[in-house]
Amino acid sequence: MRKELLFTVFVSVAFIFLQAFWIVRMYQRYEEQYTEQVNKAFLDAIGKEVELRFRYVEEFKTPILIKSAGCVSEKERAGYKGDTIDLVLLKQNDIVRNVSEFLAQLEQDELLSNRIFPVLPVIDSLLREELSGLKTDHYLSLYDKEGKMVDSLGNTSLRGERRVIKIREAIGTKGLLYMQIESKLPYDAILSKMFYSLLVFALIITFVVGCLIHQLRVISQKDELLERREVSVNGIVHDLKSPLNALVTLTGWLMETESDFRKKELMAEVIKRAGHQAAQIESILVCARGTAQPIVLNKTEINPEEIVQAAIDDICVELKAKPHSIEVINEAPGLTCPADRGYLENVMKNLIENALKYADDGVKIQIEITKISQEIQIKVIDNGWGIAPKYQKKLFNQYYQVPREALRMQKGYGIGLAYVRHIIRAHGGKIQFKSRENEGSVFTFYIPEK
Repeated sequence: MRKELLFTVFVSVAFIFLQAFWIVRMYQRYEEQYTEQVNKAFLDAIGKEVELRFRYVEEFKTPILIKSAGCVSEKERAGYKGDTIDLVLLKQNDIVRNVSEFLAQLEQDELLSNRIFPVLPVIDSLLREELSGLKTDHYLSLYDKEGKMVDSLGNTSLRGERRVIKIREAIGTKGLLYMQIESKLPYDAILSKMFYSLLVFALIITFVVGCLIHQLRVISQKDELLERREVSVNGIVHDLKSPLNALVTLTGWLMETESDFRKKELMAEVIKRAGHQAAQIESILVCARGTAQPIVLNKTEINPEEIVQAAIDDICVELKAKPHSIEVINEAPGLTCPADRGYLENVMKNLIENALKYADDGVKIQIEITKISQEIQIKVIDNGWGIAPKYQKKLFNQYYQVPREALRMQKGYGIGLAYVRHIIRAHGGKIQFKSRENEGSVFTFYIPEK
């Protein structure tokens, strides 16, 4: 549940960021469009103002000869009078971008040489006419080659502001004057164009956040319900142990006073079955608690072979109708280790019972006890049905049962192996297994020797 929730939150946050990125990029595109529009209007206004000034000074017009430098000899070049201008260099310095601008800048040179300077009110009027569709303001300024302001016109409050468009253009080819425009971004115009996009973005964000909040509330309510249910189930299961323990105690007392051999056998059977049920209840409790509540172990020095034999005796009583054979190989006789006898016996019962249940009649089970380094290794080997690779990952999960054919289905709750792992880990050990379908399984667990 937690992984799914984290994935949902991650996807939602990623989606919101992508939407925000899309909105920001849209705003930037509108900014770029407006900058291009202002730049074009600024250049057009300067060009028209030059034509207006030049119209009244025709007597100053100088002939212009344009030739490629490679086509002009030194002798021919020496025969020309006037200034020689390098068009390539002007392009590199962003003074001109094409021949048309070059001709306009030559006109500026002619006017400046006769001390006829740009008229800012005329440029301002022409610029406002070009930008009549935009509700914005601007500030025009004229600088000499040393960066000193010569003239200015417009809204002085725009000077020094960060969020303005600044465009600077050279006046003439000689770099004697520069004109700059500082124009305020038309936020109202940009936002009005983005209105529907922003509205959709806000609705999407509201919907996504609302879904997340709803999901968190539902999960919180379910967690609370599951917690109450778990407490109730644990209480009920724990209460079930009391009558079983009382039954075992009372039956044991009756056996001591009973002289009839047949009745004693039946009483012993009752004690074993009641003990088995108590072990099942304990398994449910251990699995339900999980890691939330540590298992309290009553460790004593035990002989692993005795534990194995006790488990075999109990299992054989319960599953005596099924043909089978069990062989115990103890390679470390007399070896002992500190462990909880009851819990470890239940571990062996679970592993042997699984080997018997999930196999055909005549199953062969081999149990090996060895010492490896500072650990005791116990193997339970069978030639049963085995487990397909695709089911092996979930084998130790609570309430998980390997899917079987209808004829091979066995009664169970899917808690046996989860219980085994909890107990082995509580002892400081580990458990692992290997299995091949239709060939059998090998379950191996390790318990520290000391």
